[in-house]
Amino acid sequence: MLGAVLAVLLVNFDALLAPDTAAYLRWLLPAIPVAAAVVGLVWGLVLKSVRPEAYARIGRVAEDGLHEPGLHPSPEPEQDAWSAAGRR
Repeated sequence: MLGAVLAVLLVNFDALLAPDTAAYLRWLLPAIPVAAAVVGLVWGLVLKSVRPEAYARIGRVAEDGLHEPGLHPSPEPEQDAWSAAGRR
C-alpha cells in the first residue's frame, strides 16, 4: 500500500508544483528520493559483500551497549559524590 502511494506521488508530482515551474524540476525533484533509494541499496550490497559481519549486525543492539567494540572504549561508570568522598 505504501509503495502504491509513493508511485502515485512520483507519477503525479508535477501536479504539486506551480504551473510556472521550470520543466526540469518536474522530473528532478521526484528523482531525488529515487536516487537516494538506489544509493542506499547499492551501499547495502557493497557492505554485504565487503563486511558481512557488519551487515549482519544492522538492526541489532548489543547487550552491553550501543557502541561497536574496538572503536571506542567502554564508558566508565559514573560515581556519585558520596562514594568518592569516602575514599579520600
